[in-house]
Amino acid sequence: MIVEDEYDLALNLKEQVIKLGFIVPAVFDNAKETLAYLEIHQVDLLLVDIMIIGAMDGIELVDKVNEKWDLPIIFSTAYADNSIFSKALKVKPQGYLVKPYKMDDLKTTLMLAFSRVDRTEKKGSNGSSLLKVREKGFTVFLSSNDIIMAKADGLYTKIFTSEKSYVMRNILKDVEVKLPEKVFLRVHKSYLINTNFLASFNGKFAKVGEYTVPLRRGLYSKLTNLLYDNNP
Repeated sequence: MIVEDEYDLALNLKEQVIKLGFIVPAVFDNAKETLAYLEIHQVDLLLVDIMIIGAMDGIELVDKVNEKWDLPIIFSTAYADNSIFSKALKVKPQGYLVKPYKMDDLKTTLMLAFSRVDRTEKKGSNGSSLLKVREKGFTVFLSSNDIIMAKADGLYTKIFTSEKSYVMRNILKDVEVKLPEKVFLRVHKSYLINTNFLASFNGKFAKVGEYTVPLRRGLYSKLTNLLYDNNP
């Protein structure tokens, strides 16, 4: 999401970000509307100008955001003096762009910001993987041991646990690489299952927890061998 007080610059920045392959769900020029939007929508990153409309500037806005949400922040500003930079550093942004900047600078800063966030997806205390998902503006870490399956839904992936389901803004292929390959198996182009929840299967379908999912052709033998290897 973009927070920028100059209308033409905001539209230009939105166009640049979209060209880089990202989605821009909203553009605001003030803190009040930004905070209201975050209350009801999921956002993956904020690109914030320091000088915005209203009593609260971009740094104060980010300070408020940090109190309630765990979001990567990139500041975009025409001011490069040390006093403003030092103030901005106190709210721990993942990037700082000084206007005017080139398309390559924007791309690099965005990719670095997202990569730093991805590094928090590490191992759990019991050796399981932790999958980071967003729910209502908050970050939730799911243990791979609690994930029953993942289902592709266009550019999104739905994650199923025994308690509830979550939606990730990632394609299933990207989710698959974050989970233990010895436990999770892509049984169909749209389904990735935790084999520890596999109850039964035949040549066409598998029962995983309370869900029935289709099996791709030729997977019966692989599933059989996998279950024998995991349960000697």
